[in-house]
Amino acid sequence: MTTRYWQQLHVPLAGHQADAAAELLEAMGALSVSSEGEGGEDRFDLAEPTLVQWTATRLSALFDDGIALQPVIAAMSRVFAVAPDDCRVERIADRDWERAWLERYRPVEITPDLWICPSWCEPPDGVAHVLTLDPGLAFGTGTHATTALCLEHLAGAGLSGRSVLDFGCGSGILAIAAARMGASRVVACDIDPRALDATRANARQNGVADRIEVISADAATAAIDAESLCVDVVIANILADALVMLSATLARAVAPGGSLILSGILHGQRERVAGAFPALDFSVQTRDEWVLLAS
Repeated sequence: MTTRYWQQLHVPLAGHQADAAAELLEAMGALSVSSEGEGGEDRFDLAEPTLVQWTATRLSALFDDGIALQPVIAAMSRVFAVAPDDCRVERIADRDWERAWLERYRPVEITPDLWICPSWCEPPDGVAHVLTLDPGLAFGTGTHATTALCLEHLAGAGLSGRSVLDFGCGSGILAIAAARMGASRVVACDIDPRALDATRANARQNGVADRIEVISADAATAAIDAESLCVDVVIANILADALVMLSATLARAVAPGGSLILSGILHGQRERVAGAFPALDFSVQTRDEWVLLAS
């Protein structure tokens, strides 16, 4: 049998260019486009607008072997100012792409008692908390350093009977983890309706939909301002600029004696973010280039 080959074009971009670049690649014949963001978090289905934009992204586009890619590279250079020499073309043999994609995602151990498991994998035996989460619904499958830092911190926070706000919930993974670890009340919010839909779907899949209140970020902010939303633990795994901008809101949401957990912060942004919360003293956890601050 003759082996069929494909071409895969890898293009480095600024994060905010990913959606438009994916559309252009598809218009020029790409059969599929995937994205790898800074820090290694994979995101797929870029025909739909993504929920998170990284500072830097690499798109990988799959083309038929017969398509000339020089015009594609020239278009990427012209429209997105990508240096042609930075684009890399790889010729790859045909394979079972769906199986290969599924095999990339295996159960992830966060702590011995907390694992993230795709729905097509059997969870490990004897684990107290297994979160079922598939890639593709929204950002956050537990593999990125910031998500793992937050999950590790929540696992040691003693959440039983406590109230939790996940501000900027994305896939809902942190809210779901809090519910599974015994939080008495969990509120999840985000600015993007698709993230809210993903959180609801993932909560249903994990059997905690009745224990998580999913609302818009505007509704959460209004409730915080009205003093009707005040919780024991506020966790915000978003971007540094957003944490600084929302600092007053996030601080008001923490009940007396409660804790504030902040992540999505690069090492060089740590002092600026901490400085936006002058009344709080933070402990620091790090992984790779990322920082988590916890009061």
